Amino acid sequence: MSTADDNSTMISTLAAVFSLILFPCALYYGFMGRVPLVMVPLAGAFIFAMLFGSGLKRNSNYVDIWDMLLEIVVIGGFAFLGIAAFYFVGYGISAAFYPEYEAAGTVQRDMIAACVVAGISVLLTVADFMTERRDATDANGTPQTGPYFELELSDMRVSPKTIFAYPDHEWHPRTADEAIGKAERALGVRFPDGLRALYYEQNGGALRDVLIPAVRNPRPDDKRDWVNPFPSNREILPLEQLETLQSAAATSHMDLPGAHFSGSQHLVVISEFYGETMLVDCRPNASHQVIFARFYHEDWRKTATLFTDFDALWDALRISADEAEQARRPRLDVTVHPDVLH
Repeated sequence: MSTADDNSTMISTLAAVFSLILFPCALYYGFMGRVPLVMVPLAGAFIFAMLFGSGLKRNSNYVDIWDMLLEIVVIGGFAFLGIAAFYFVGYGISAAFYPEYEAAGTVQRDMIAACVVAGISVLLTVADFMTERRDATDANGTPQTGPYFELELSDMRVSPKTIFAYPDHEWHPRTADEAIGKAERALGVRFPDGLRALYYEQNGGALRDVLIPAVRNPRPDDKRDWVNPFPSNREILPLEQLETLQSAAATSHMDLPGAHFSGSQHLVVISEFYGETMLVDCRPNASHQVIFARFYHEDWRKTATLFTDFDALWDALRISADEAEQARRPRLDVTVHPDVLH
């Protein structure tokens, strides 16, 4: 790990430690019988750390200003309750064991001390926030990549023939026709041509590490800006395991919060893992045939990635140079050369 990475980790750690130190500080002030007003800067600093601290609420996607204000109010309420609880626990301990003790501090001195502690926490949180911003871009605004997120994309076009990691040589068109027809009858839908072409190639299975943009302007050399839209351990479900979104949400064996809505009986789940779901809209007039949704987000409709059809999906999918190299390597077909296994 580089020196810059070490510094970033150290700042994040110090920011987290000082945000937690605010609570024992409140305990100390309560124990020493200081003025309760010291809870204000301590709680304020903790709220700031929660809203801007690394890995906490920094990347929240708010629906509107009221959604953001509601979250600030909730976090503020819990912060004040927590600080007050520590303060009065300390005060109670002092009263129980030292009933004759008289506080000697002054309001001005106590507030200055509390503000200093809170200020350190705020400054470390700001430093943590700015460090992460600096890690993303250099002084000229050029995107930067860390050693653990470097990516080299290939120009190779992904298609039904290249997306599967382990081809099934026993799968052939006659088998596919029968299995696709059976699945359509069971689900009560008709698959669009793109989905049929995918299952003509193979009955689901493990996929290569394909990627689509996760942000509006993805950096081609930083994997943090890309996401695999096939989340179920990077696989497409076999035909016999396909379900409509309505059925999957009703049986609750898939983690699909927020998936109960009108029209979900026409959406077929072809890949799912902890709410990240690849769906196919099987209505003939569907404006967006392929949908990648994250149902664990309350605003999943706004963050969903939509494709007009499978051709648009294949055009959007990218593959790393390493994956492309593996895709070009010839694979042993054990159905043609069975003797090599003896």
